Amino acid sequence: MGSHGPIYYKRTPEDKKIFFPICYRADIENGSLKQIVNSYDNSIVYTNFILKSVIDELSKYQDDFFVQAFLLCDVISIFILRFF
Repeated sequence: MGSHGPIYYKRTPEDKKIFFPICYRADIENGSLKQIVNSYDNSIVYTNFILKSVIDELSKYQDDFFVQAFLLCDVISIFILRFF
């Protein structure tokens, strides 16, 4: 899911959250800046965890196969979908 707001707290499983306090609100304008930043930072850390997991899994096959992974942001994904 990435790190799209405003519901940053939903982007990270509870057991992977390392920054606290967290803003558990959709109306983030009513949360504190610290809560919002912590919620966003947790989503970035979790995204990095997922990417590392993918890289580690693909690395297992690099001796036998030509392995590549592509990470496309939403804007690029939309661009590609429109032209193909």
